[in-house]
Amino acid sequence: MNRLGIKISSAVALFLTIFALHFSSGFSPSKVLCTLAPPSSSSPSLPPLSEPYTYLSHGRQSFVFESADGQSVIKFFNQNYFQQRWYHIFFLSPHMREKLHKKLALRQMFYQESYPLAAKEFPEDTGILYLHFHTSSSLPPIHLIDPSGRPLTLDLNQSAFIIQKKANPYLAHLQKVSAQEGFSGLVREIDLWLAFCSKRIEKNILDYDHDIWNNVGSLNGKILFIDPGKFHQSPAPLDADALQLEWWKATHRLYKWLLTNNPEAARYLISKTHTLCVLDTNH
Repeated sequence: MNRLGIKISSAVALFLTIFALHFSSGFSPSKVLCTLAPPSSSSPSLPPLSEPYTYLSHGRQSFVFESADGQSVIKFFNQNYFQQRWYHIFFLSPHMREKLHKKLALRQMFYQESYPLAAKEFPEDTGILYLHFHTSSSLPPIHLIDPSGRPLTLDLNQSAFIIQKKANPYLAHLQKVSAQEGFSGLVREIDLWLAFCSKRIEKNILDYDHDIWNNVGSLNGKILFIDPGKFHQSPAPLDADALQLEWWKATHRLYKWLLTNNPEAARYLISKTHTLCVLDTNH
């Protein structure tokens, strides 16, 4: 085959790969294989499955499938997000590879610590029903509908996943409250949000992700932290500066939204967070 033919064949192969990834949203069973050794202690029982689970969405670290009854989701963790890929050695300088190794080490830390920490400390506030990061031998296969609409069967024993209650987007909930109840409704929601965050901060658990719109949901009037993917337990009590920073991370995006949609509620949030920071520092 001449050079032109090789180039054309390579271009076609690249196009087909991109095309396939687009319609699969990057999902494949090989990407969610467990990477951690089994724990010494036994795991809780798997909750009843409502099959098939249909592809719903994906982020950088997980693929989300919704149960047939619409009450829960199963998240499969994309192991490629936490590992160096073979092609990095060809495109990265030594300095960039070192930065990549540090970034991947941080991702691995969050992967191994965040969801187990959230499930242990806040099972009711996260809606986590089951967590599986290790290989096992007693779980059944699960029936899925993949992003292209095709059925497939996945071995849960070899997959990294969690099962979690399905919540509605938090922003949509706030918009509905704002439209129907105005300031009084938003005051109630602000108080709920601050109490929700206080539980975490009082336990000296830091959250390194500021994105409440994608990480938080609402279910039957209750706030759920649907993506606690960057929780970290502080080894020491938080000092005044750390407390102030943690409260800012927890509220600054909510404040910006309130400032646009209901400035009076935004001022209320500021007055409450200032009080909370003072109380936490004195405590």
